[in-house]
Amino acid sequence: MSLGLRMTTRQNGPLPELQPPAPAYGPHRHQFDFSTYFQDLTTLARHCLAAAGPAAAARAIQDRAEAVLAAYPEEVSLIACAAGCSHCCIMNVAVLAPEVAAIADYLKTAVASARLATIRLRIETLVAASRNLTEEERLALHHACAFVDERGYCEIHPVRPLLCRRANSVDAKDCMRALEMQEGGMQVPIVADLFHERLFEQAFLALARALDEAGTDSASGRLSEEVLRYLQDADEPG
Repeated sequence: MSLGLRMTTRQNGPLPELQPPAPAYGPHRHQFDFSTYFQDLTTLARHCLAAAGPAAAARAIQDRAEAVLAAYPEEVSLIACAAGCSHCCIMNVAVLAPEVAAIADYLKTAVASARLATIRLRIETLVAASRNLTEEERLALHHACAFVDERGYCEIHPVRPLLCRRANSVDAKDCMRALEMQEGGMQVPIVADLFHERLFEQAFLALARALDEAGTDSASGRLSEEVLRYLQDADEPG
């Protein structure tokens, strides 16, 4: 599904101030008010879309969700994910249009042109290999995300999609075993922190709701396909 992206970043006004996140939602995860959190992020996304454009809206939502997570160190301490740990980076990832705009802006402004050419070639290769595959077929290929470099590091980490941030594990060895066993057709459960998952899932849904309220398409698309389409559109004259 194409997002039909022809989006540009606007700077028409100041972004709304971010309030201290934790006290508004509850002192512990068991008391966390996800309803208020969702409404707050929807409002933030709506204001950012109007004032600064789609890329800025995506960054604001990403930053707010990360700030909320950081306010709960007991949750952060549970997560085993770290730089260079890319076991889960073989999945299809759904993205919204503002997230694609943020990634494209980052690639154009923060990545050297020679490196961008390498990344773009990886994107084109992955898209060609997986365009018509189901999620299960894509996983079976074990093709790494086009944005994972030779060391297993994410080359768009500061602007990685919300659903990438949602994925987590409390034990990296579980992820390694799951990949190994999958080749033999077996499934190994991966224990994840559900609070972490829900935090970023609700952020994704809040951004989608804000797009709906703005009368903009809120359909999601596949990460590699949509970023490639955005870059191709940017190459077109006019």
